[in-house]
Formats: sequence, C-alpha cells, structure tokens
Amino acid sequence: MLNENSKNNINCILLCGGKGTRMQSETKHKVCFEIDGVPAILRSLNNFDKVGLNRFIIVVGSLSGQVIECIGGSYPKTTFVYQKEQKGTGNAARIGYSFIEKFNIDGPVIITMGDKITDAGFIRRVANKFYDAKADLILSVQPKEVNPTGGRVVLDEGGKPIGIVEELDTKKAMIYMKFKEMLEAGEELGYIYSAIEEYAAAIISSNKKREKVISEVKSLLDSGSNDRIDDGDNGKTGNRGNNDNKDRLDFIYRVVSEKAGIKIGNKVFDPGYIDNSLFTNASFYMLSKEAASYAFPLLSDDNAQGEEYLTDIVEILASSGKFKLELEAVKDKYEIMSFNNVEELLKIEDYYRKLRISRVQRESDVLSDGSCYKTVSEWIYLFENRDRDLMAWLADTYGNDEHLINERREVYLKVLGLFAERYGNGKNRKVVITRAPGRINLMGRHIDHRGGNVNVMSINKEVIAVSSVRDDDRVTIVNTSDDFKEREFSISDHLVELDWDNWLSYLESGEIEQMIINAKGDWVNYVKAPILRLQYQFRDRKLKGMDMAFTGNIPIAAGLSSSSAMVVSTAEAFHVLNGLDLTPQKFVELCGEGEWYVGSRGGAADHAAMKFAERGYIVKLGFMPFSFEDIYSFPMGYKLIIANSHIKANKTTNSKDAFNSRVAAYEFGVMIFKDKFPQYKEVVEHLRDINTDKLGVTQSKIYEMLLELPERVKVEDLFALISSENHGKIKRILASHNPPDYYYVRAVTMFGIAECRRAKLCKEMIEAGEIEEFGKMMNISHNGDRIVYYDEDGNMYEYDWSLPDVKLEKLINDLRSENPERVLRAQIERQPGGYACSISEIDYIVDMALRVKGVMGAQISGAGLGGCVMILVEEGTVNALIAKLDKEYYEPRNLEPDVTVCAPVKGSGLVRLG
Repeated sequence: MLNENSKNNINCILLCGGKGTRMQSETKHKVCFEIDGVPAILRSLNNFDKVGLNRFIIVVGSLSGQVIECIGGSYPKTTFVYQKEQKGTGNAARIGYSFIEKFNIDGPVIITMGDKITDAGFIRRVANKFYDAKADLILSVQPKEVNPTGGRVVLDEGGKPIGIVEELDTKKAMIYMKFKEMLEAGEELGYIYSAIEEYAAAIISSNKKREKVISEVKSLLDSGSNDRIDDGDNGKTGNRGNNDNKDRLDFIYRVVSEKAGIKIGNKVFDPGYIDNSLFTNASFYMLSKEAASYAFPLLSDDNAQGEEYLTDIVEILASSGKFKLELEAVKDKYEIMSFNNVEELLKIEDYYRKLRISRVQRESDVLSDGSCYKTVSEWIYLFENRDRDLMAWLADTYGNDEHLINERREVYLKVLGLFAERYGNGKNRKVVITRAPGRINLMGRHIDHRGGNVNVMSINKEVIAVSSVRDDDRVTIVNTSDDFKEREFSISDHLVELDWDNWLSYLESGEIEQMIINAKGDWVNYVKAPILRLQYQFRDRKLKGMDMAFTGNIPIAAGLSSSSAMVVSTAEAFHVLNGLDLTPQKFVELCGEGEWYVGSRGGAADHAAMKFAERGYIVKLGFMPFSFEDIYSFPMGYKLIIANSHIKANKTTNSKDAFNSRVAAYEFGVMIFKDKFPQYKEVVEHLRDINTDKLGVTQSKIYEMLLELPERVKVEDLFALISSENHGKIKRILASHNPPDYYYVRAVTMFGIAECRRAKLCKEMIEAGEIEEFGKMMNISHNGDRIVYYDEDGNMYEYDWSLPDVKLEKLINDLRSENPERVLRAQIERQPGGYACSISEIDYIVDMALRVKGVMGAQISGAGLGGCVMILVEEGTVNALIAKLDKEYYEPRNLEPDVTVCAPVKGSGLVRLG
C-alpha cells in the first residue's frame, strides 16, 4: 500500500508537447484520441488518481488549447507548462521541472509521456519501490520481447542501470561493427557496401531509418576506393596502391572503429552486447528531488538533432557516482501501453473494450452463478433439508463439530427468514450469503499499523449477511437483534460536491465529519465504511446499492473485531454484487482504510486475519506492505479460551481518543528517533525498523538510543522537540483525537519494538513445541498493556509501566554482565514497555487464570480498554479453568458467564456450493 503522506508528496510530469504526426490528424492532439470512449490522457491521469497521485504538471506545445480543455474539466487543479519549441523529451521534462523548482515544491517526481497508459498497480509498485529502496531513480523497463524497438537499457555488473541506448543507435553501431570486421578481413569496399545493405535490411525494419543509415555508410565509403586491405601493417592497411588511398582507408577505418563502439560513462561497449540487453526503456521515471535537480542542468543538445533527450539522465546520474539507481520491470505488456499510430491505438482500444466487457461479464457471472446466487426460498430449502453440497460446505468452513454445524445452520435459517419477511417478495429475491469470522491475534498486538507482524486465527464467532443487489444506490440494513435498528442510506448522498483528493482528506472534510458525528456509535457506520471506500476506489462508475439482513454472535467491543467483521461481510457482498475486480490483498487494504470512517486510524490486521484465515491454522501476516508470510498449525493438545469481561471498549466514545493517542505516541517516537539519530533516517521508515538487524547494532545500543527519547511529552512541547519538516504531520495526528496531558513516548515505543520482536518469534516457538516459552511471551506482552496487578488474595496494586532512565540503564548493565540469567532477562522480546490499554477487570482475569495449573499464558485480546482475555491452556485443564472463571469472576459480579473454547474456522467469503 502506498503511504498517504508519500502520495501527497509526489509530483507527476506528463509530456504532451509533441505533434503526433503519425496519428494522421492535424486537428486532434495525439493524447486526446479516445480509447473506448475516454481520451487517452484521461485514462492515464485516472490511473495515477487511483493510486492517490494528483499533483499533475502537463507540458504542452502543439494544439495546447485542446489538451488543456480535455484535461481541465476532470482535473481542474492541474498545472500546464508550455514548451515553445520541440527540442526533445529532455527539454520538455526540464521545462516541467522548472515549475517545481521555481515554486520550491517538495517531493520526488514521476516523469512519463502523455501517450502512455500506465496501470495503477504498476504506478503503485514503482512508488513503493522508490521509498522502500531509498532510491534516487527508478527506471521502469520492459522485457525486450514486449517492446523490441525500445531503447536498450544497459546494466552494470550489479544489475543497476547505467545508460539507455536507442534501438537505432544500437543497430547503427552494429552495422559499423560489421563494417569494421570486413575491413579487417580485407574485403573489397564494393563488396562491403553490398553486404552492409543486406545486413541493415535484416536488423532495421523501418525503410526510412534504414535508408538514412545506409546513406551515411555510403557517404563514408565514397571517401575511399575499391582497393582491399589485408592483414599486413598491423591488420589495418594492405595492398592500397598509393599513399593517398592508404590515407583515405586509414581515415575510414578510424571512423568506422569509433562508430562501432558505444560509449557510456568511461566505458566503451560492444553494440551486440547492448542489443542483447534483457530490458528496454518503458519511459516511466521516478526521481528524487536531488537527482532531478542534478541531472536536468546537465542535459545537452550537442547532437545531430539539436535536441535534449530524457534518457540521458540515466547515464548522467550513474556516472556521477552520487545516486542510487534501481529498475522496476513490468509484469506484462498491459502494465504500460503506448501508441504512435492509429493501428497501435486500435489495439489498446480493443484491450480496454474487452476489459469493460469482462467487468460487466463478471457481474453477470456472479448474478447468474447458481452456486452462490439463489432465491431466499432456495437457500431456505437447502438449509432445512441438509443438502449434501451445503453440508460439505459447512464442514469445510467450521470443521466436523456436529453441534457447531447444527447451531450455525439454524442461524443461517433465521437471517434468511428475516430477509424474506422484511423485503417485499423477499422469498423470490436472489441473494448472496457472506460471512466474516471474528479473529484472535496470538501475538502482534498494536503493531500492524507500525509495519509489524501479526499471528492470527479466525474463531467460531461470526457476522453473516444476506444481500440482494438493487437498481439504485440505496443501502437498507436490518438485523436479527433488536439492539440494531433498521437503517437506510444513499451512497450518492455522501458524495455531493466533495473534493476527493484522497480518502483521508474526504473523511476530514467538514460535511463528512458532521455526518459521522451525527451517526456516532450507530452500526450503520460499519456498513457505510467499506461501501464508501469501494465507491471511492471505483469512482469512475456508479455502484449499486443493496438490501441486507445481518446476524452475528461476536461480542461487541470485546476485542474480537466484531466491527471489522461487519465491514468485511459487507465488503464481500458489495464487491461481488457490483462485479468489482479486487485481489485479496487489495480487498484487505480497502477494508482497513474503510474502517477509518468510524474515526479510528488503525491498520488492516483484523481484516487480513478474516480474509486469509484457514481452518485449524494460525496465519502470520506482514504489513507495510501487506504480505501473507506463513501459515502454521495451532499446537496439538492445547485450547485457546476467550473470556469476555463484559466491559465494552467502544471505539466511538472516549476510547477512540485513547487508542489514537497511543498511535500518536508511536509516530512521535519515530520522529524524535530519526531527529536524534539522523544516520538512520533513511533506514527507519516504520517503528518495526528499529531493531538490531536493520540498524546493525547491539541490543544495548537500542536501549542507549531509547534513553535519548523523552519519557513523556506535553502536546505544547512537540513542535519544539521535533524538526519542522514533520510539523504538518504532527498537526494532522493531533486532529485525530483530544490530546492527553502527556504522550508517554518512550514506554510506548519500547512496547512496539519488543512486540515486533515477539511477533516475529511466535511461529518459531510454536513449531518448536516451546509452548511454555510462548506462554511467557503472552504474559510479558500483556504486561505491556497492564495497569494493575492482583495478589493471591485478590488485593489490587498499581502496576508501574513507566520507563525511566534507571530501568533502561539496568537493562544495559544486565546485557553487559555476562550473567546468563541477567542477559536472558534483558532481551528485547522480554520487555513489556508501556502501552497501558488494559483495565482492572481484564488484569484480574489474567492474574486469576495464570494461577490455574495447566494455563500456559494469558493476555488481553484486541485494542484494549475492555473486551476479552485470551488464555492458552492444556486441553485437560479447560473445564477447571471455566469453573474458576465462573466462580471468581462472573458470579461475584452477577454477570452471565461468557467463555468460548475457540475453534479456528475458515476465512471470510461467500457461501458457494459445489
């Protein structure tokens, strides 16, 4: 996923100054030709916009008014810069970049041609690689077989780009190399000319280009004679007749030898080597501000055409030795498409027309797919009569627990009955059934949005939705529970007169903020969240609404992601019924961003856990970027117990401020770290990067660096403490919550660093059978959220989660002591830090459970401030643990016992039979 702040910082220069004479139109600019009803330049800009990039600078020249009119209506904030003379792509790009320099606009720059249609996924990949690799130039390339006439990309021994040689220049040098070889072989000049004509015809397809090269060769030959040269006189002269002839032949040989090599930097390359390059130039560049400012002034027009070439920037930057250059290759020919004539335009037109038809067909396929799209009456019949295919689907989803399957079957019948009752002619309406399970995160709490790992599994609690597509954009929702009142909304009501610069800007616009405030705490927000995010993603079309009936049994605000399950089950139905083309990874990303609608600014770990879950397994996921890293079995002989405290952590009330203030402390911690240690500024992108491997330092050095972070910071001191380049970001962070008295930066940062380490070790410990050690990690992790602790008599004491200098200094001394016990105790993964998002009731359940023999570990589940406790217990101890929870927690408080023995179930999706 492309970082929002990075997106807002990227400038995009598109070159639209050429005449496009091969399009055979004097009245229509090349980039204004339509591709399946949309002008080519708008298709290109739309793809940038899908990634969130919209700082456009368009360089215009011929027919400039037409280009401006074409773009301006759709992208009114675009800047247009005029190129008076057509002096090459380098000149056009330099003119575009001069606008950036003139107004001192910050950020890197993407440069490409206006007639190139670049896929949004490829744009995102290039930008992410630019930041991940800390590159100064990303040169986009295509395999030579995809673009055989493109400029040859020359790589050094390490595979880094050092130059681009145009195909014609490469072929021309190959012809002179052939010329040189025949001269050295003593061939007659007349024969050489004939052979060169034949060779040129074989390697240069364009008659015009070939004739130009042959004419140049003929002109050189005419300065010589028909004499031969042999191997005498150092292999360069032979039977030449007289001194005049010898001088002319020596001259020809020198010229031919010079033209037979291609110089890049200080090295001369064989043209055959360059022609065999694996890659050709895709004409899509991303440069750092420093690289662009260095390269553009060095572009030269000292060539036969008197033009500046953009391709020269690669050699300029590589030769300087000051910049880091990287490649990014297209995965297929459709990621970057361009056209130079009507025939090529028609091929692209055909591709986009097929895409559009395919999209319509996908929607049609789902709506005609009898395996998942049936009338309510048909579904009810199948569930009531235990259809064989349906029972197989239930077993595949929930396992072979007959009691659980029967209970779930009754729930499906109940929600189908509600749909039939609520919606007119409901029994004859065709519907899809979607589900999203709750999730538990065994290790990796509070760190997915810091780039850390999570180790998650889905549980046998879920949200189910029955949905039917409408002809308009209204969404109606009902629920089997009376706690959730019927709601209805129109998608278009949320889109009127809004400037959608990016999703976050949309959420922070006044009108939308007021809508959210007015509906604060309403369950409809969790339905709106994915629908509006998907409509924003596919804003080139109007998406259809749905009639929906929901049911669910995930405890609310209990740390089991009931809200995220609502988001995911809605998104599963909405994207299928609208025929949206989404990869699972993109689906997860959009669900995570969609949930920002309710006010939180968390990551996508919950949504990923639901989407990628496998029955019986734990899934290890990575973030920033999202990655499915591994899957491993839940340990045999153990059960995971979920005990509900009945204390709700409502994200729409004061809890939101607490959650977002901890995220803010993370952000401030990383900012201060990078200011204090500028040598790591390019290495540390996310909190997860502060580790011994990434920084190449010892654990004691990590602790020493943490000593440089303030233990706590007042909001009014942030701007003085943190460098000015981050002041805009600080303001945005502060706007997400009501600031507390202090941000406990050091303790929160320590928790995040240690939790990232614990999350990495989780799979290793479980697969090695080190369950006792893993249980200890659970306990330490919980201590990072703990606020109190209880002794055996039930007496409560305040827990000190602070991290003053003396604690860090002790850890440093322990590591240096060479005492095994002290060194082990000081390991990073054994440090709780201080996130402090537990409550006294949660801490009580944890401490009580840990005193039961056979309990391996216990910790809070979810974001905290209420919810549930997860307890890892030996299978034979389950009943004893449940009895103790009833006796010592639920009964004294007159609470309904709410304990779940978890079974890892299948991830989210459609009910699809057969």
